[in-house]
Amino acid sequence: MTWSARVLVAASCALAACGGEKLEWQEAAPTDEWSDLRLTREVHDGGVFEGEDAALPSIERPGEIDVKIGEAASGETLTPEQAGPVFPLGSTAPEYASGSYVAPPLHLVMDFPYQAWAGEGSWVHLVVLDAEHAPVPSAEVFLDGALVGRTEAHGTFVFRRRPRDEDSGTAGVLTVRHGEHVRSTRFSSFSRTPTFEATTIYAYTDRGVVQPGRTLHLRALAWRLRGEYRALPHHVLSVELADPSGKLVGGGSVRTDEWGVANLDLPIPAHAEEGTYQITVSAGSESARSPVQIRRFVAPVIRIEHDLPRFLTPRVETLPFEVTLAYVDGGRFERGEVALKVRAEGQEVHTASRSVEGAGPHAFVLDAATLERVRSVMRRRRGSSVTVELEVRDALGRVERLLRDLRYETVPYKASIELDKTRYAPGEPVAAMVRLVDLDDVPVRAAQVRLDIPGRRAMRLRTDDGGVALFRFPMPDAEGELSASTDDAEDVARANLPRGAVLPMRSSVEHTVIAEGEPFEVLVRFPRDVVPNEEVVHADVVDSSGAIVDSFLVPVERGGDEPLARATVNATSWGSMLLTLFTVGRRGADVGLLTDGQNLVVQPGQRLEVTLGGLPESAAPGERIEAEVRVVRDGQAREALVGASVVDSAVLALLDPLERAPRDRFYNAE
Repeated sequence: MTWSARVLVAASCALAACGGEKLEWQEAAPTDEWSDLRLTREVHDGGVFEGEDAALPSIERPGEIDVKIGEAASGETLTPEQAGPVFPLGSTAPEYASGSYVAPPLHLVMDFPYQAWAGEGSWVHLVVLDAEHAPVPSAEVFLDGALVGRTEAHGTFVFRRRPRDEDSGTAGVLTVRHGEHVRSTRFSSFSRTPTFEATTIYAYTDRGVVQPGRTLHLRALAWRLRGEYRALPHHVLSVELADPSGKLVGGGSVRTDEWGVANLDLPIPAHAEEGTYQITVSAGSESARSPVQIRRFVAPVIRIEHDLPRFLTPRVETLPFEVTLAYVDGGRFERGEVALKVRAEGQEVHTASRSVEGAGPHAFVLDAATLERVRSVMRRRRGSSVTVELEVRDALGRVERLLRDLRYETVPYKASIELDKTRYAPGEPVAAMVRLVDLDDVPVRAAQVRLDIPGRRAMRLRTDDGGVALFRFPMPDAEGELSASTDDAEDVARANLPRGAVLPMRSSVEHTVIAEGEPFEVLVRFPRDVVPNEEVVHADVVDSSGAIVDSFLVPVERGGDEPLARATVNATSWGSMLLTLFTVGRRGADVGLLTDGQNLVVQPGQRLEVTLGGLPESAAPGERIEAEVRVVRDGQAREALVGASVVDSAVLALLDPLERAPRDRFYNAE
């Protein structure tokens, strides 16, 4: 027997070496009927979580103030009388004396998130300006009457109050004092409600094809996304098993462990109907599916590899694919015959066979006539299941059969169009990022995407490894609507292309699709008639949680034909990332706040290095197998929960349960 060890790392937490874990599957005796799913209890040594909410780390020094830019200070408290009246944020606070307008002595510019995760905290970016809109250094900053710090040379103070567990966000009265001048304003940075927290489930079995009378082993991972993933411990998951007709034949519930992992044994009755079953694991509105084929087969001798897709749409006119053949023991396939059958909702619509020589790849195609018959059956039955059967017979008469299930969907994608800015002047560069994932939330790679642009010729590009196609083009004279299509589905996503006036401060980023941790350059330009009133441009990085996760100052360079600011930034977290830029500028006698921003797509870039060792070259049935697993991240060993299974590699070739990789499921930045 040729066997394969499959290892999946479920989570990484603390520093530690990890190895020597043993896993023994217990096969259930053949049964005559379906039974409730049976929980396999596992006890893991060295647990690092404690308590029901152990997935959330404790907050260090709750309520304390962190200062990122500026000088931390303390020791003084203002009375309400000393703080003066509290004006709403955005108010110019005019005063009238003898019917004349008196400008406030201090202007406050603040950038803070509207929403951020409770318990996560966010930076608040404050700029203090005088009556002439010049930065005020060494201004004292008070939060709810308590001194917390002073502005630096550019009038900037960036701070964060570490949240308490019960806090709903960062809010309060901010008072700034400089000399005899005092200005107070109220601000609120509310937290996201729990409905914004994303629970993601990934479910997989130890094999994709199982024989009746055997035991199928299911594993489910449940993690919660709050800026970054954390395990969802002690959480109840519902499990359902549906037969090929969609009838529910088994079900139950399990509770995840401290790592957010649940394990199940599913004994398959000896008389179980052959076909493709669906296992669904759910928690609330979130669910994950794992298909499994139940059929009788002997140990495979011939390995059949193919590139058939998982989805088929009515727009596909022909479907070419390739088949590669080999023996599971490593021998070379010399010659044989490949028989092809296509069934739509169980009805046979096409058969063909031909002789082949060598391993291949051998080219096949489902032609227009075949796909028209598929469409005809689907229209009559309103079906969604197409099966391609490949049967290979070698020169010695040995036969192997592979079944490939294709979901028939009109639009098999969830797509979106993201723009790098909120509006564009005519002729200004536009970056439109089309994200393409399938209905299983797997990024669609190397897909041909057509972008229809109003007033311009359509553009075509292929998606990258993250399922993103980046289109660049100049803004048309009028605003309109963008439309994205693929070769097999029309109009999968739309987005408005807004038109605006030329901004007095314009930023640009060469690469708007980047990897996590990768540095990128942002360039800020000013027209010749606009003069920055500050020596810096203020910059904030907002991640997908809505919180400001980084703040910095970009020096303004004035030596060239026009002022510009340039900075290199690191993408701190994966997902959607917003770069907010602002400064004060002058155009003649007019003074105002200049703003711009960039929307970026940050693809996950962190990696674990998993080393599997200690496996024997061979093993007898029933023999205990021990292996060593080492998990390393950033050069450091990590403690991890490792799921392992031992499966005949040829059985995996029949249907790989990890074809939809967990990385695609969890790190799909929608």
